[in-house]
Amino acid sequence: MNEVLMLRDAQPRRVLQLVLDQRLPLAVSYLYEGSWHLTRAVLIDVLEDSFTIRISPQKKSIPADIHEGLSVGFTFQYGFGREYERFIFDSVVKNVERSADSLCIGVITLSLPEGVEVVQRRSYRRVRVPEKLNVDVNIWSRSIPPADSTGVSAEVTQSWNGKLLDISAGGLCVGVDLSQGSGLEVGHFVGLRFTPLHDETVLSFNAYIKNIAPDATGNNLCIGLEVVGLEASPEGRLVLQRLCNIVDQYSQMNLLSA
Repeated sequence: MNEVLMLRDAQPRRVLQLVLDQRLPLAVSYLYEGSWHLTRAVLIDVLEDSFTIRISPQKKSIPADIHEGLSVGFTFQYGFGREYERFIFDSVVKNVERSADSLCIGVITLSLPEGVEVVQRRSYRRVRVPEKLNVDVNIWSRSIPPADSTGVSAEVTQSWNGKLLDISAGGLCVGVDLSQGSGLEVGHFVGLRFTPLHDETVLSFNAYIKNIAPDATGNNLCIGLEVVGLEASPEGRLVLQRLCNIVDQYSQMNLLSA
């Protein structure tokens, strides 16, 4: 099994100090009003029971939807070449200092994480689905249309069915038949649901569409997706552990069939 290492007690603070000393960038994710949001941040201080960040300099200000009490997920990688590991943890916003000066980005204070999980680099290497498996994937998206004459905005769901082509702990590729119509677009967030092995329960999570390209036949689209939000909650990290194990199992099955 591809185990995830958990760092606790004094270790999370040491990890954050490493991030500060090495000036490592942080990937940030959070759920707001039913939608996932992604941004980047820099760590500016590590305190006794909290830490402070700024949204990366390319952003003019703190997003308006970051507020006190919000649960936030963080990811960063550390190491060199092909040997780096990925660190993930979640925290809660304690305070947001917004500045009236648009040139000043402002500071966000968050609680010190209780634990930091370390995922091995090999889990983020894409592995193809073993030839003897046929893994069906359901993809769906949700949108809120403008209010109708009654003033009510109903949620609309569109879905597609595809085949899993490859997977890693960080992303996957799904083949979708062109006959199902359009609607999938780069930059959209979607939900995914599939059963990775016959004797396992359904795996479900959110993803971000990074790229779309036709396959060699011209009859299917290859949808490249990035997994989002799993670092932001204990439940999400259990899904991440399952993804790591699936990557390991698929790799072993491919080696046995080679």
